[in-house]
Amino acid sequence: MPPPWLTRDLAEFRSRLSPETSSEPQRRCFLWETICSGIAQIEKSRAFILGELAGFFDIIGIFAVEWVRTDRKSGFGPAIEPFTRTMYAMTGVCFFTHLFGSFSMTLNRYTAVCFPWVYGKIWTSKNVRILLLVDVIVAFAAHIELFYTRFLYKRVDSGWKGLGRESPIPFVRIVSSCTTIVYGCVSVILISRTIYIAVKVNKKSKGHHKMGLVLFVAFDCLLGLVDCIYESADLFGLSDDNALFIWITNNITLLMFFILSINAYSMTFLSKELRVEAIAPFRRKFCPRQSSDAAITVVISKG
Repeated sequence: MPPPWLTRDLAEFRSRLSPETSSEPQRRCFLWETICSGIAQIEKSRAFILGELAGFFDIIGIFAVEWVRTDRKSGFGPAIEPFTRTMYAMTGVCFFTHLFGSFSMTLNRYTAVCFPWVYGKIWTSKNVRILLLVDVIVAFAAHIELFYTRFLYKRVDSGWKGLGRESPIPFVRIVSSCTTIVYGCVSVILISRTIYIAVKVNKKSKGHHKMGLVLFVAFDCLLGLVDCIYESADLFGLSDDNALFIWITNNITLLMFFILSINAYSMTFLSKELRVEAIAPFRRKFCPRQSSDAAITVVISKG
């Protein structure tokens, strides 16, 4: 049994196939528009499933980043060093899952716009879950060294001062830098191609293809390059050789907080259903007459 939106779109498409009412270019454009509008229903759920996992790890990452920031300022000392070490490791794990989730949404949008006829076959629920499982496993495996490489502290008058890890971690630095570089380069190519095809289709069909997710991942890609600069500068010992490197090094925890929190507010702007659900409690409190209308809107949009 086809979903209602597909039945409705196909019925409209058949009505426009008549030679008396449309030309061949118009029929082709409408066929493309019908395919795109159809996969948009599936695409929204797939893209936001990817965003939900990234958001879950982003929440953990934000807590870990704040713990790291506090430790760098005041120093928690060796008493709770194992937990502090775990928090440092989780910043890397969460950033990796964030990059992977953002890249998956980039690839999701790319296939939706450029290859809509195979989108449903690629982005099945099973494939998405496997993708997310691989993401988590690889993220922990790539940063496993951070979980057992201890931090050293020195006693000072004001408390404890961190001296860094007991041994270098070049492998993690290389993996982080290379992953971010590859992510940035490939994402730029996919995003550019996606925007080009979407604009081209919009001009032909005189329609509007949603670009919010594309713009979001483009901005997120630029933020990811900041961490790439930081990791590369630290790896090659360039942290004190350039004003940009010095600024990024001094503000890396704040930048990481911004990077890991981008999903939270961006998804609110991208999802109409999420915005409606977020303001529904305020509507019920301050505008009780409109509360029923808000509830109806949510039900219809989800259906």
